Amino acid sequence: MTEPKGGSMRALRRGSMLNLFGAGVTTICQLGVAMATTRGLASQDAAGVVFTLTSAFLIAATILRLGSPTALVLFVARTPDEDGARSRRFLSIAVRVIAPLVAGVVVITLGAAGWAVKYAPDSLVGEATPLVIALGLTLPFAVLLDAILSISRGHHDMRPTVAIERIGRPASQLLLSGAAILWWPTVLGMGLAWVLPYLPAFLVAIRATPWLRRPRGRHTARAQAARVRAAGVRAAEGRAEVGSEVGPEEVAEFRSFLWARTFIAFSQVLFARLDVVLLAALTGPAAAALYTAATRFVVVAQLIQQSISTAFEPGLAKASASEGPAAIGRLYKTGTTWLVWLAWPFLLVIAVLAPWWLKVFGSGYAQAPDVVAVLVFAMMVSTGIGTVEVMLNVAGRARSLVSYNIAGLIIMVGVDLLLIPRLGALGAAIGWAATICFKNIAPLIEFRLRMGIYPFSPAWAVAAVTSLVCGGALPLAGRWFAGGLGASVGAVAGAGVCAAALWRRRGLRQS
Repeated sequence: MTEPKGGSMRALRRGSMLNLFGAGVTTICQLGVAMATTRGLASQDAAGVVFTLTSAFLIAATILRLGSPTALVLFVARTPDEDGARSRRFLSIAVRVIAPLVAGVVVITLGAAGWAVKYAPDSLVGEATPLVIALGLTLPFAVLLDAILSISRGHHDMRPTVAIERIGRPASQLLLSGAAILWWPTVLGMGLAWVLPYLPAFLVAIRATPWLRRPRGRHTARAQAARVRAAGVRAAEGRAEVGSEVGPEEVAEFRSFLWARTFIAFSQVLFARLDVVLLAALTGPAAAALYTAATRFVVVAQLIQQSISTAFEPGLAKASASEGPAAIGRLYKTGTTWLVWLAWPFLLVIAVLAPWWLKVFGSGYAQAPDVVAVLVFAMMVSTGIGTVEVMLNVAGRARSLVSYNIAGLIIMVGVDLLLIPRLGALGAAIGWAATICFKNIAPLIEFRLRMGIYPFSPAWAVAAVTSLVCGGALPLAGRWFAGGLGASVGAVAGAGVCAAALWRRRGLRQS
């Protein structure tokens, strides 16, 4: 692994490991919640309703954030902000833009729930109406939660995000889902178990973000000195007037970036959730439940990817402002190599063991190994290329990112509408996989041609080959000799070999 700068890389490694630990907890909890939903409810249709409504909730929350978490991290990380003045200013700008939109969506949601009660009281949709109301009332807290946590990430502190968003909220969802199975195994009970933890998470996030509170007493003089130093730095860079907390030019730049991120956030959540909604609409909620269960592993791979990008994002923003393409490229190679080491063995094992692990969701869920195989390939492409979205952001290529997302959305919707009626869940998987591949390969070509940046290195090649052997060849050999038991033994052996190889490679340079 490369070490661009000793101290900064050690900090990045600590942040990455912390995020990965949180991602592991999130993964276990999300899989547990999915299993509780599929096994706790009486039918696949009921589980499909819960998955569809919670998917719609996440779509709405991500869209309504308007990309504020990314914007806040990048703008807060640019300049020292010891007193939190810049953090409070940027957050207030974001909240003033977001709040009216959230209020409008909540009103529409409650109105739709009232319509369902009046016109479809005896249907499955009518039974889910109280859950729709609960989701609508909780939506503002979910929208603002990640924006608040992003302030800490902008200050290079990953602990609140990991403790609250990666561990606390998912663990609460799992515990409440287990309780719902025992005492309230209905659409409403399982749905409330999923959504209610957003409320305490929001309150704890505010408490855990000291930069949201103005300094008092003996801290005021130090805070004022920090503000003057930060203002001087911004003035030297031409980004604000001397003595101002956040200058008008920087406010305009932040607003512009915020709106540019809006469509990107909208399209990204559609990539992850629209296929579930389309499946439910075109083939019924049972197919949506099957697809949601079979694609749970994608969330795990995305969490690994997000953990690396979350740790590297502040450093990349700083490198972009002061060090240039060479430093950005080194960080990009390092992060991508870590992704291959961590994600590829997992993805390959998931593909080999698909006929067995799908059964944990129930006997009706074991018919989708082809869905798993298609998306394993796509996620290997994605993790092998790295965190391209973060790279486009720090390189100032927001327009390119918007273009790629528009094209990717067109590809996914077109393929879904063409294939879902004929292939069901497999058609949705092909549409999602095509979009994932396009959205990663197209930016990679742009990086290479415009900036000379690419993620591949000798260390990347070692990680890829080792992962293919440990995560693919060994479990496949075990499966060929002894079925599921042999595949499991091969996976365990491969994990040991991969861990030993990764330990041996620690500290080595990328090139």
